[in-house]
Amino acid sequence: MSELDLGRILDAWGLPRPRAIGPASGGYQNRTSYVSCATGDFVLRVYTNVSDPSRQRFEHELLRRLGAAGLPFAIPHPVPSTSGDTLRVVDGRLAALFVRIAGEPASEDDPVARRRGAAALADVDAALGTFDHFEVTVPSFTGALAAMHPLVDDLDAAVAECGLDADESRRLAIALHEVAELADPLYASLPQQVTHGDFGFGNLLLRDGTVIGYLDFEHSGWDVRAMDLAVGLYRWPQLGDVAMVHRLGHLDEGRRDRQAHDRRARARHRHRDHGYEPAGRRELQGGGHSARRVTGPRTDGAALAPARARAPCARHRRGTRRRVSVGSQ
Repeated sequence: MSELDLGRILDAWGLPRPRAIGPASGGYQNRTSYVSCATGDFVLRVYTNVSDPSRQRFEHELLRRLGAAGLPFAIPHPVPSTSGDTLRVVDGRLAALFVRIAGEPASEDDPVARRRGAAALADVDAALGTFDHFEVTVPSFTGALAAMHPLVDDLDAAVAECGLDADESRRLAIALHEVAELADPLYASLPQQVTHGDFGFGNLLLRDGTVIGYLDFEHSGWDVRAMDLAVGLYRWPQLGDVAMVHRLGHLDEGRRDRQAHDRRARARHRHRDHGYEPAGRRELQGGGHSARRVTGPRTDGAALAPARARAPCARHRRGTRRRVSVGSQ
């Protein structure tokens, strides 16, 4: 699409000339451009894969309602054209204009962005859960795999044409049929609401570590509420792996510490069972793991430690009883 074509589309919004037009990064389903002029900075979206604008009508109504929901960050704001409509067809192309949100895309390598992005998802999820009535048709998702794409209506045929080897094709076919059988009961039993549908770092804008914009509601619709979280996990599998590696590393360190502590405790018990007490801290620091013999009668089948060694245990037992008695009042 030439700049002349884009210029004619922008005329439908009456933006003054001269205009600076440049391609926007990201996005593959539509033609998206940045536009700057005397009245401000905008984002022009020209839809290249749309024949029925009903989904875009819903998106724009949803954006207007979210814009009034008091979210702590900006939501794309559709700009009315000269006709008052936020959607226009120019030269057979459906187009929309949005106010540009000035921010930097979030980085998946930034732990602050991950935390703030998750919090932003929670804010959007809570706001979307309050909307139960719209003036336009709400796109609805049922989980039926055969209805996911108009070009895929036969799962077995799709598997046969996917190019995988025989063993992988067999596993894929089994998985698809299992999911197909589970879809109806799951969708019937899980909570549903309007969802964003495309949660990911590319749709978050940050400034100084703060989320200032949440983008791309093009795939929003009525779906299982947990689907936004599922999409996030699908989009960020590497992050989950990295986080799990770190978490397992910390757990392994803690496990080793506990194992060492348990070994020391078992050693102390063995010493006591044979009539020995470990040497005091001062003796150990002096070099050596010496132990001294505890003398005296064995009245309970175990060696008796000196009163100096028994006293802390007695205090601990008394303190435990006090804590239990307080908690039970």
